[in-house]
Amino acid sequence: MFTHIRWRLVGWIMLVVGAILVSLGTAVYAAAERSLLQQVDRNLASRSDVEGPAFGAILRGGRDQREGYRGGVFYIAFEPNGTIFANPQRVNIDPTSLNVGAGPRGSFVTISIDGEPNRVFIRPLAPPAPTGAALAVGQSLALEESALRSLLIVLVGGGVLGLILSFGGAWFLAGRALVPIEIAFQRQQEFVADASHELRTPLTVLHSATDLLNAHRSEPLETNNDLLDDIRSEISRMERLTADLLTLARSDRRDLHSPLRQ
Repeated sequence: MFTHIRWRLVGWIMLVVGAILVSLGTAVYAAAERSLLQQVDRNLASRSDVEGPAFGAILRGGRDQREGYRGGVFYIAFEPNGTIFANPQRVNIDPTSLNVGAGPRGSFVTISIDGEPNRVFIRPLAPPAPTGAALAVGQSLALEESALRSLLIVLVGGGVLGLILSFGGAWFLAGRALVPIEIAFQRQQEFVADASHELRTPLTVLHSATDLLNAHRSEPLETNNDLLDDIRSEISRMERLTADLLTLARSDRRDLHSPLRQ
């Protein structure tokens, strides 16, 4: 019985610990993902501020410069009608996948290029570029996804290890928590056994006395005073035992001072 209770306690502890670990792991992963994406967005916005005037001059002068743009970031400049007029890295991209007509502050979008996720920032080019011209600054998210995969492996591995350690701790704590209950249950069994023995004795005396009285029905009661005294004594003894049992039951219910229920 106690083994079953112990397993149930361990199960509940593991359920609570597992829920906590999953919640914390999810929060850490989401925070890391958001932080990496925000870092990429800041980098793209900063690069667009730096390179925007140069692309505006290219469009204004009709020259296509293809040098000086490296470091894992690509630049694509669009004419007001959405046609690409500068693509230094020769990125294979579908212009329709970008919101070229972004607002004055620009917008971010995540697209797939050659099966790889990329973060792109589209912003309008400032004069002398014509109104409606836009610059798209993009960066591959491969490194960020690799970092997130590594983080996920660490979180899952740490969670599994944490659950294993938690199981050992839960099994130990559940065993310690059940020690007082086992002791109380053992004492209760001993008390029930003692009470059964104590009740059996007066019942045996009463049974023997009533058998004798039944065998001497024709005799007057005065001749059986000793038997009657024994019966009264055993009845008083049973009343005391019953009162003790009732007191114990009431104390278990924390109802020691309440009136007896009839």
